[in-house]
Amino acid sequence: MDDEGESEKVKGLLIISHERTRPITDRQPITEKQINIAKRNGSLIIDTIALLKTYELYCNNEITRNEIVERISEEVGLYSINKLISNTNVEEVKDKHIE
Repeated sequence: MDDEGESEKVKGLLIISHERTRPITDRQPITEKQINIAKRNGSLIIDTIALLKTYELYCNNEITRNEIVERISEEVGLYSINKLISNTNVEEVKDKHIE
């Protein structure tokens, strides 16, 4: 996009709820093939569980809006909530946020 000499970098973002009819604990991970396609295209896949965990962290003031925007802007392939949590014990967050 070009408006008066300014250009914006556009990124593909896919938010999915795969295997939504299965319990969370029984869901298969997103396949390497899907992740590699997203990487090849410079896109990012976010599953709804990771999206909701990110939102919960934001609501609890554990991460900022800027941290979320930066992570989504930088990552390609599969979005990882663990990369957002640099100052927190990841196992503690997993236990706290996965029910």
